Amino acid sequence: MSKARPGGAPGDKHRAPVQSLLSDPRFDRVRRLSFSHTRRLDLPGLIGYAQSKSYVPREGQAHRQMIADLRALHGRWADASGEVSFALRTTVYLAEPGVRPVLWRRARRLLGRVYRKLV
Repeated sequence: MSKARPGGAPGDKHRAPVQSLLSDPRFDRVRRLSFSHTRRLDLPGLIGYAQSKSYVPREGQAHRQMIADLRALHGRWADASGEVSFALRTTVYLAEPGVRPVLWRRARRLLGRVYRKLV
């Protein structure tokens, strides 16, 4: 799940680490996998889910307004079973350990020397 930073677009905080991974010679065969899933929540679950986030107001008028807004949203969008659904997407980047070009050249030279001694 992406969160927006003040002045930033959702997902901005994740772009730099991904670019670093793609350009890092220690990793090969970087691939991206995405999974869609749905989370269904009743009203207490919705409020609890919102309150579990570190960036929401914990007290005061802003907190009371958030709870009132969540109740209104739930009242408007809840289905017959009293639940709302969130469409979510999880993205995972997988990579395999790579061989640094310098280390690869050293390994080839060493193997060449060992081979010449054996022959």
